[in-house]
Amino acid sequence: METKKKAAKAEVKTEKAAEKAAPAKAEAKTEAKAAPKAAPQKAEAKAVITKDTLISEVLKIDENLAEVFFEFGMHCLGCPISNGESIGEASMAHGIDADELLKALNAKAGK
Repeated sequence: METKKKAAKAEVKTEKAAEKAAPAKAEAKTEAKAAPKAAPQKAEAKAVITKDTLISEVLKIDENLAEVFFEFGMHCLGCPISNGESIGEASMAHGIDADELLKALNAKAGK
């Protein structure tokens, strides 16, 4: 008999614990539904090319920008120095107007 009483008490305790947990679960579900969804991430805007932008970074933005460099007489884009050289530095080394080069690069890149 006592075993049945113990089993019945244990069952009552389990039911009470479940009843207490049910509202907490319902609240969590409601909060999850009410939470605003994260806005979809916009594609990262392309950076404007400046005198400080490295030549290698420009070519990573768009390989077709190499054409602009060629138009300005800068044919050494594969040169190891060009990987660490900024537009401003390269323009000075080649005697090119950096502002005109930047204007052409940004126009072709759609900036």
